[in-house]
Amino acid sequence: MFAAGATDYSAPTTDVICGVPQGSVLGPILFIIYTADLAPIVAEHGLSLHQYADDSQIYGSCPPAATSTLSTDISVAVDNISSTNRLQLNAVGASAVTTSSLSHLGRRCIR
Repeated sequence: MFAAGATDYSAPTTDVICGVPQGSVLGPILFIIYTADLAPIVAEHGLSLHQYADDSQIYGSCPPAATSTLSTDISVAVDNISSTNRLQLNAVGASAVTTSSLSHLGRRCIR
């Protein structure tokens, strides 16, 4: 059960079946529990994980010809994390970035 309120107003209580209400004292503890197994799941897919505060980045490297495979591996890892922990990816905050060496980019430029 969760209820929000102020000094002169109290909202009705609501059953919370999943997730954590914002501002709950349990929020930080449950966040750690939910995200504790991200690194092993990501490593199972041969990828790397970087976490800072509540932001997680999954990344990997590959030859230029294998970017499609890397993208698929990342998608599978994210799906695995989502289904294992019942966590939902924030698609608005999700992005993909592709980088390359300058020498490789020079060979791909049309002149």
